[in-house]
Amino acid sequence: MKKLFAILAIFILIGTISATSAPAIILKTPVTGETSTFTGEIGYPKSGEWNKVGELSGTYEQKNKYYKFEGNWEITEGQYAGSTGTMQGVFGKHILYGKIIISESGKKAPIIGFIGFNESALKFGGRFMSVIGPALYFKGTYQEG
Repeated sequence: MKKLFAILAIFILIGTISATSAPAIILKTPVTGETSTFTGEIGYPKSGEWNKVGELSGTYEQKNKYYKFEGNWEITEGQYAGSTGTMQGVFGKHILYGKIIISESGKKAPIIGFIGFNESALKFGGRFMSVIGPALYFKGTYQEG
């Protein structure tokens, strides 16, 4: 019985040390910004020239440390000209993650990519890829709420 009390006392001691050394958790009010807009182009560079294959536009909203976006895309050039759909997802400082939905078929595909910003010129650019189609670049401008 003495061994049981000794083991229990050690666990209580370790538990109180952990509890007192744990950082205090401060609940913060979520940051939610105004809805802002973006417009841009989908394409790829070839021989130093920008080759536009589509357009994109939509809205984004700040949610704490990331941004949530929703928008539309359309392929305007090439074999898939006339294809349209929607997109939605989240992005942070450099990473973009979301999904696209192809309007004609209703198929969904995940997208992942990189994104960068020129805050002084209110421009963005990056590259994304999916399980279907080639990895494409995008660039455009945005307006803050």
